[in-house]
Order: sequence, then C-alpha cells, then structure tokens
Amino acid sequence: MDHIRQIPIEIRWRIAARTLAFMPLAFSRAFRESARASFDEVRSSAYRGIAREAAGLLSMYHLPSTHAAEIAHAEDVISSVLFGPVIDGDAIEISHEKAVFRIVACPFSQLIGEPGITCTMVQEECRAFHTALVEELNPAFAVSFSAGMCAGEPFCDMTIARKYPVRPLGRVPAEGYGARIGEG
Repeated sequence: MDHIRQIPIEIRWRIAARTLAFMPLAFSRAFRESARASFDEVRSSAYRGIAREAAGLLSMYHLPSTHAAEIAHAEDVISSVLFGPVIDGDAIEISHEKAVFRIVACPFSQLIGEPGITCTMVQEECRAFHTALVEELNPAFAVSFSAGMCAGEPFCDMTIARKYPVRPLGRVPAEGYGARIGEG
C-alpha cells in the first residue's frame, strides 16, 4: 500500500468521504433511470457511477489505464483510498495483457456474519464493484475472480485481462478470427 503515500492523507479522506456520500445518490439515480431494469443492471449502473466518481477524483494523480498492469495499479490505488488499509494484497503476475493479484485482507469479507450479511451477498457486491471499476478505467479490459475469502478461502485472486485479443498487424486470414468482410 506504499503506492498511495503520494496522495496526502487529507485528500484520501476527502475522496473516501465524497465517494461514500455519492453511493446512495448513484443508486438512487440508477433506480430512477432504470424503471424496468433488473437489480443486476441497476447495481451495475450505480457501481459504474461510483467508479467514475472515484476515478475522476483521483485523476489529478495521473493514474494511467492503457494496459493491464496500469489498470491493476489504478484499481489498487482506488481500492486502497476507498477501503483503507484493511484491503491488502500483492501482484502475482503482471504484464500489459494480464495482471493477477492476490487479496489477503478484505474489508468486505470482515462483514460476513453481521446481521443480514451473507457470503453470497458480499461476493456479489464485491465482484460487481470491481467489475465496474475495471470497465470504467478501460472498457477493453475485464476482471475475473478465482478463489474467494467470502467463500472460506484464505485469499481472493483477481485477474484483469484484455477482453479481446489484439489484432495482428498486416493481412488477416480469410477464415476464422479477424476475417475481413467479403473474404472467404
């Protein structure tokens, strides 16, 4: 979590407080705009708004997000600012196309067992938030999860990878992946 030391503590508190205050408004707006949408669609819309707000507030710290390694770094900084020192993890694999990091301490999993809070609920909300955040940072990338602290595992693995492979330069094959219209 040393990477957030560049952001003064007062600014981190201000961003976290503003984002927390923004949450009910984001959900309210999502429900109002999506009268016929499913709960998952409304939740996704709300989390995209929250992610956009948090990323926008941190934009002055120039968190690039052009490839997986940068997205993982930006996601880590934003999560650390929003959720504090309780969230902790390390990168396992990092490249331009794919970043895998392991979460070993999580503020969400600590809430399991509180009245009305289930493992499934925590897992769904966590995944929905991180999916929205990664897609807000760069829509060409997606996040996937394996293992889960909320399912009793000792850690969570989160993988950020490009949704679609980068097209090769030059002529593409007439059949299969990348075929040009009218060829084949």
